[in-house]
Amino acid sequence: MRRRAFLQMAAIMPATALVTRAMPALADGNDAQSAGWTGYTNSGGVGYSSVYLYGGPSSQGAVLASVPVNQAVTVAGYAAGETLAPANPIWYSVVTSQGSGWMYSGLVSRIPPVLQPAAAVAPPPGPLPAAIGNGRSIGISLSRQHLWAYDGGNVAWQADVTTGAPDKPTPPGLYAIQRKIPFFKFVSPWAPTSPFWYPDSPTHYALQFRSDGFYIHDAPWRPYYGPGTNLPHMDPDGTVRAGSHGCVNTQLDTIEFLAPWTPIGAPVNIIA
Repeated sequence: MRRRAFLQMAAIMPATALVTRAMPALADGNDAQSAGWTGYTNSGGVGYSSVYLYGGPSSQGAVLASVPVNQAVTVAGYAAGETLAPANPIWYSVVTSQGSGWMYSGLVSRIPPVLQPAAAVAPPPGPLPAAIGNGRSIGISLSRQHLWAYDGGNVAWQADVTTGAPDKPTPPGLYAIQRKIPFFKFVSPWAPTSPFWYPDSPTHYALQFRSDGFYIHDAPWRPYYGPGTNLPHMDPDGTVRAGSHGCVNTQLDTIEFLAPWTPIGAPVNIIA
C-alpha cells in the first residue's frame, strides 16, 4: 500500500541535526484526559481520503475497514506499535461507525472538520505591534499571524507565523527573550490519553519568552502559516489544522534569522 510505504519511509528519515535538549512545550500539562475523547480522522498532510482501521497497532495487520477523512471516532485507548511518520509509535484503539480497531495516532486529530481555508476564518487585521526601545525587539500580531523583527525603528525581518489555537492561545503581553536553545525537542506534557498529546517534536531552534513553556520556534511539521492558521481551517493539502499549543511557530528561514540576531533580553511584544 502506498500510504504504508510513505509513512514507514518518512518515519526512518534521519533528523537534520542531533536533538540535544527536550522539554515540555507548556507547563500546564496537568489537564490530561482519560481515554474516551472524540477525535476526527485526517488526511495526514498528503491528501488521503480515508484512514484504515487495523486489527492491531501496525500497518502490517489486516485492514478491518476504511474510514472517511473528517469522520468522528471515539478514542478508547492507546498502545505503542509500529513507528510511522513523524517518528511516533503511538496507535489509538478507536470505536467508529465502521467497527472497532486501531488507527495510527498521526491520522487522528482533536480538531472538528472545517471546510473553510485559513484566509476565510481569519479575523480582521488588528494594529501593528510597535518596536520596543532603541535596540532589537520582536513584535507579533495575533490577528495578523505575523512577526516583525525590529532594529530600533527599522524592520530587519518580517514573516507569517502560526500562534496558539483557541483552546491553547498564545498570551498577549510584553515579554523578553530568556533563552536561545539549538536543536530543541518538544515533549508533550500530556499523556497519549489526552486529545492535546503530540509526539516528540524536534526543532532547529527555540527562543523562550516565558518561563512556563512558551517559545518562538520553527515547526517542521507545519506546512502553512499566516492569517487564520491559528484557527481551525482546512489547508490546501486537505488537512484540517489549527494553531499551536501556545508557542509561536515560524518557518525555518525565520528562526534561522532570529536565532543569531536576537539578543538575550530582547523585548517580545505580542498584541491582539
